[in-house]
Amino acid sequence: MTPAYDIIIIGGSATGLWLANRLRREGYNLIVIESGTLGSEDALLSQGLLGGAGAEMHERWEACFGGWGDIDLTSVSFIAETQTFWPATPDVPGIAVKAAAKAVSIEAEQKKDKTCIAPERTPDTRSLIAALTRNLQDRIFRGEAQELLPDGQIAVSGLALQAQLIIFAAGAGNKQALEMMRVKQAPVKHRPLRQIMVRPLVENLCGHAVDADLGSRVTVTSHEIKKGEYVWYLGGTLAERAAEMGEDEALQFAKAEMQALFPRIDWNDKDWAAQDYAAPLEAKGDIHRRGHILMAWPVSLALTPKLADRILAWMQDKDIQPASRTPPPDLPPLQAGMYPWERAVWKRLV
Repeated sequence: MTPAYDIIIIGGSATGLWLANRLRREGYNLIVIESGTLGSEDALLSQGLLGGAGAEMHERWEACFGGWGDIDLTSVSFIAETQTFWPATPDVPGIAVKAAAKAVSIEAEQKKDKTCIAPERTPDTRSLIAALTRNLQDRIFRGEAQELLPDGQIAVSGLALQAQLIIFAAGAGNKQALEMMRVKQAPVKHRPLRQIMVRPLVENLCGHAVDADLGSRVTVTSHEIKKGEYVWYLGGTLAERAAEMGEDEALQFAKAEMQALFPRIDWNDKDWAAQDYAAPLEAKGDIHRRGHILMAWPVSLALTPKLADRILAWMQDKDIQPASRTPPPDLPPLQAGMYPWERAVWKRLV
């Protein structure tokens, strides 16, 4: 007899794990299936920034970090307690820097040198993934979604499983589900980034170099690789432009940008690497249903809780209620993912 569950979630992303926590708290019998490693396709590739989603989402995340929110995230550690905003060039007006900072946190304060400090914490994303899996240890498995079968069934690593609802929350991996459903023209839900890594730095920086148009010429997060040494992970416009180049050209471009933005740092004795990342295109995310299949398109990490809200509200509207008592399947457990700088191929640029 085919093992039947209330919900099968395909994708060990932050979206899938957050949703699994919410559903399990509501009493649904669920399992999470991931072909790779936990968080390796979204959270661990992102910079982990939570700002810019509005005061409501800020309070909601802080409630979770404090232990009284939707999910207990009290074990999460942070790489930064604030975000710094500074002008990318001397001619960028202070009002532009302030506006960019206020978009992240209404409580941002400006200093005399135009720099703004926003009280917005940045979580260590691996500790966030660990916190999201704490209550799902017996519900997360490694497996390959191979084929969609009739009556809410799916073949996973040669094993047939069944559910009232199969939710694909695999980020860019949702393309596989569309192919299994023979959807020829898949909607584009991602924008390509090539985020650059550089090491070693002694400066612990988390922030944004603001252009006159309020965009971030570069967004920097710092991640400790050993005591007193950091790898800088570079996003923003730099990562968008780098995605349009070959890797070697992108690294040289990034080096030139960093020399322009941080002229006091010697960039000739640094190691460089690149990481391609399919960042969410839509701010609010999207959901689509086909029979027993629900496609949950990704959102930015900051808005992950809202996408889970939408899915739960949709399920309540469709009267999908907990019913299954089937024990977990015979599939191997899932391992935690690695940060991109832990598996990068580093280069010294000349």
